[in-house]
Amino acid sequence: MAFLSDQGVKGLQPRSAYSAFGVVADMSLSIDVGTGVGNIPIGLLADIKAASAADKAGAIVTVEPEEGRLWVVLGASIYVLSAFPLADIHAWSEYTPGFTITATAVNARRLYVRAADTIYLYGGDDNATYDTTTAEVIIPSVTLEAPATFKGFHAIDIGVEGTWDVYVRPDPSSPDNEELVATGVTGQTFDEPTIAVAANTTHISLRLIHSAAEPATLSAVALHYALDTARG
Repeated sequence: MAFLSDQGVKGLQPRSAYSAFGVVADMSLSIDVGTGVGNIPIGLLADIKAASAADKAGAIVTVEPEEGRLWVVLGASIYVLSAFPLADIHAWSEYTPGFTITATAVNARRLYVRAADTIYLYGGDDNATYDTTTAEVIIPSVTLEAPATFKGFHAIDIGVEGTWDVYVRPDPSSPDNEELVATGVTGQTFDEPTIAVAANTTHISLRLIHSAAEPATLSAVALHYALDTARG
């Protein structure tokens, strides 16, 4: 069982057949929801702190049965955890559907949500219905284990499903300063011409945008660079 606390999302399960319940990090579905603040996105923590008593009381934690992703419904936002321990992936996404969910239910391995007097079925009747809501993926500044060393970034490779635009953010002191380096990227570029980049910096961040009515996934990103030993 998972629940929402002021420190984030936590799991509850028995330590043994005879012991009392204890708060632990791993759930029976092999989802690591984390017990520390560091595993919870800043946006979710801010929403928890800013939420009214009514929103906190109405918060919902559930699991979408098809893909096994943990959902945290708080106010008008849905936070979704994608956890793949073998690939060392632990990422949260925030969704704003435009309405406030008051209840959820799982039936025949499908997730239904209620907002006021309307019932929504996640994925539609065919479980393959998509809209043009913009998906934004931001990869925070990475240092490639050399935070004080300049690197000359010259190319990016990505593997995606759907059609994406790619932006580069080369200045860690100005995170919103970005450059569009590719549009309409689909499939993978690893055996194709790579996405050209020209940035000499210690840190680099990426922002990827998708807005078509189709499935969208981001599987891999590779950064091509050379250490700039002349600058340290």
